[in-house]
Amino acid sequence: MLSLFRLYPDLKTRVLGWLFFIYLFISLGCLSHAATPLDELQSVEVLNATGKLGGAHSKWVGNIQAQARMGRNNNLAEINRLLVTPIVGYQVTPHVSVWQGYTYTQGWNAITNDRRDEHRLFQQVLVENKWRKVTWTSRSRLEERFIENTGGTTGYRLRQQLRGQMPISADNKWSAVVFNEYFVNLNAVPNNNKAGYNQNILFVGVNRQLNKHFNVEGGYALQTINRVNLADQFNHIIQVQLNYKW
Repeated sequence: MLSLFRLYPDLKTRVLGWLFFIYLFISLGCLSHAATPLDELQSVEVLNATGKLGGAHSKWVGNIQAQARMGRNNNLAEINRLLVTPIVGYQVTPHVSVWQGYTYTQGWNAITNDRRDEHRLFQQVLVENKWRKVTWTSRSRLEERFIENTGGTTGYRLRQQLRGQMPISADNKWSAVVFNEYFVNLNAVPNNNKAGYNQNILFVGVNRQLNKHFNVEGGYALQTINRVNLADQFNHIIQVQLNYKW
């Protein structure tokens, strides 16, 4: 297969492109679970910082992210969820890195207004590469979820994200961005989720490089959640993310 890619450079791009669209098609097929879905308007604001740990030549990398999700019952003034995620990684090759992280999250129930805390440990593999003008990223993540009021059951969840970014301006400061992330619960957790398909997030937006350290990204995300004994929930999200690279 590698020899074929060397003989036909365009073949790699076409194969990866088709694999991405097949994955996207399968993910979007899950949007038809419910006959009468619940639609919600939300906004997500993200601060993200990443860089090397221990000097310019170190293979250790770090990342920290803070996220605020606003919107309950279509009221954007109500807090829906807060997340803080520190993560440490190791650059195995120029294109592959492995990571260990932790997420603390606070979520509010839209009906009862009760708060539920969650602690997550996770491991992930990040693969980054470039074909022609498109930068492709694959993120595979396994989560161990410790959720309040679930009887002490640890939840295990797989997440697979595929992302593409391509410059759309002559100076390469503006880029088009699309990603899709698919979530699968590996087990059922009482009072929280059933095993199987959990949710899907599809994002389309633009990225603006401000300087060598900062870029900002904004766009629209459609999040579909497969809820227990309820109709699917469709969240229509306006998302803005400020990224800093040290």
